[in-house]
Amino acid sequence: MRASLPLAVALLVGVSFAGIAAAENGTVTLASFERQDVLSLSLKAGEVVEIDWQGTTSVEFSVERVGGPEVFDLTGQVGDSQFTVPSDGTYVFRIRNTSWAPSLVTWTVTRPNPGLWILAALVVLLVLILLLGLIARQRRTRAQRPSQWPMMPPR
Repeated sequence: MRASLPLAVALLVGVSFAGIAAAENGTVTLASFERQDVLSLSLKAGEVVEIDWQGTTSVEFSVERVGGPEVFDLTGQVGDSQFTVPSDGTYVFRIRNTSWAPSLVTWTVTRPNPGLWILAALVVLLVLILLLGLIARQRRTRAQRPSQWPMMPPR
């Protein structure tokens, strides 16, 4: 019973850390053809950023590197996409209403944190080593105890 507690803790910690990602979200109301910067992030080359949005009208969601070209551009009333960051730098996330009617847009930008996966794996590994040590210790203790019942003489 004691050995199952560390395993339960390891699974809980592992699941908790594994699900963590840096996420930003918000809601913005845009007038017809209005554009608004909703987020600015410092990103590293190779990071994968997930973008989700939903508007009451069609909108354009774009990402531009500060001082550089636009790296992502998608239009629609609903969007669910991702892009890989081409180079280190600061990136601005923009939403533009592409219709005559006002639009209420809800958005989320998520960038998974692979470092937390490694941390979670290490925690799980350490707890498993502890668990195996406790099991081995318990077996050694049982092997050293004398038998509790009299043994029958061999025939």
